[in-house]
Amino acid sequence: MAKVYKYRSNVVYDANHKKRDLEQLFSLEFYASNLQEMNDPFEGTFSFGTISHNEEKYTKVIQQISSLGIYSLAIDENNYPNNDLMWAHYANAHKGFCIEYDLDLLVDTINKDDYLGQIQIDYTNERPLVESNMTLNESIKSIVGKKSQSWSYEKELRLLFHTRGIKKINNILPITGVYFGLNMDSLERQQIIAYLKDKNVKYYQMERVDGTYDLKATEIISKFEYSVISINKNSVCSNYIILYHSSNKDKNSLIEFHQYLRNNINSPSNITVIDDKEILPILNKFSSETSSDEYKKLQKHWLLFSTFDAPDVCWVYPERLYYLS
Repeated sequence: MAKVYKYRSNVVYDANHKKRDLEQLFSLEFYASNLQEMNDPFEGTFSFGTISHNEEKYTKVIQQISSLGIYSLAIDENNYPNNDLMWAHYANAHKGFCIEYDLDLLVDTINKDDYLGQIQIDYTNERPLVESNMTLNESIKSIVGKKSQSWSYEKELRLLFHTRGIKKINNILPITGVYFGLNMDSLERQQIIAYLKDKNVKYYQMERVDGTYDLKATEIISKFEYSVISINKNSVCSNYIILYHSSNKDKNSLIEFHQYLRNNINSPSNITVIDDKEILPILNKFSSETSSDEYKKLQKHWLLFSTFDAPDVCWVYPERLYYLS
């Protein structure tokens, strides 16, 4: 089961002021671009040999490649989209998302009358060469199947169609996963998960790997697991300390957990969320009494803090920034 990936920026709006990438995901559609719409200025260019003496064939090649529709996908050896350049260039600096397809199922569900086939890009510094002894299909595949080595990070696989435009997927089965960028909006993440609920689609959050420049994908578990360590009440508010057991500790998951807690705690409350009881004694220290090693433990295990007088705002570690829920 070959997996391929489509990075989505999630910023382009359609005529109805809806985000195109979200709407296409929900409608089980994708857009096949023509060569003129693609971002490589050398798309569709080639060198020719004796074909220049065969004007009819040359004209057919130009006409055919000009009308092609191309759906670009990425292959990844790690079986998840961990290419930081692709996230930066095609997913709006991690504000977008990435769709995971089962390639065989995807091909099975598209209109075969429009589908020409697939081709994996050959990255080379030699321009495509079209010769007179090449068939029309061979000429086309040579032209659209080669790119400069500077694009090799894309690991591109192309689905080719007779025409450009919107293509329909006949069912949800080819979509096996959705990966959310580090900076994707929490509400839009929730919207995708809710819309594709019970569709056998898995969801993953991209995260940084501590101490490295690597990315990892953590599967999102919809049910929060936690326990209440203590509730101390005074005349003004209650003070909750909560131990978080779930594996999802990314920013959006913690913001969603904060929303969940606020929906279930009906009185004015301060909320502290940690993932290790070891830091409980440190929480009660004044900052002047806290050592540098203890600060490091707080940074690692104090996940979230929210005050009773600003219940719609939470302080999410390790970014140490306030985020509106």
